Amino acid sequence: MRDPWIKIWFNVAGPLPLALLDTYGLRGVHHIPDVDVEHCFREGYEACCSDPSQAEQIVAIALHKIIIQIAAELRSRQEPTARQSQELRDFLDRCVQETPSLAEMAATLGRSESQTIRTFKRDWGRTPYQFLIERKLQKAQVLLTGTAKAVKEIAAELGFNDEYHFSALFKQKVGLSPKHFRKAVEHGGRGN
Repeated sequence: MRDPWIKIWFNVAGPLPLALLDTYGLRGVHHIPDVDVEHCFREGYEACCSDPSQAEQIVAIALHKIIIQIAAELRSRQEPTARQSQELRDFLDRCVQETPSLAEMAATLGRSESQTIRTFKRDWGRTPYQFLIERKLQKAQVLLTGTAKAVKEIAAELGFNDEYHFSALFKQKVGLSPKHFRKAVEHGGRGN
């Protein structure tokens, strides 16, 4: 009997794979039947073979394509309420620089405010506000490590009215103040 399985894989490490899984809501998803991502793997593999010096970047791009395709497939299979919850999540991803009201969130979901909180928490394991704060703090970490912007500028850019509130929240959730996080990353330490 011929083996029907074809096994193609990439070994990946570092923060990118987990960040992508979290971003696309795939953490804890282990098996998705009938999702064809073989072409993404093959494309990445062939690109690595043709230019091994760029393998790290090629695999990162291929991994992102694979995860995007898996997430899109799962989204298309979701129940209508889960699809609405995904729409709210996508809306919140676009609102990282502001803080929409619960009424705006509920309008996006087409539910009451209490149903919005309940549905989102059921599908994503946290309230819409908690999710938005997580996204803001993730974006803050990117801005702290990838730009020279002052903490006050980053707080304003992410829709925080008060730099001190932003700094206290950042320290509570990340474990370091924004300034200490930036210094730790600059000196090769782990910021989170």
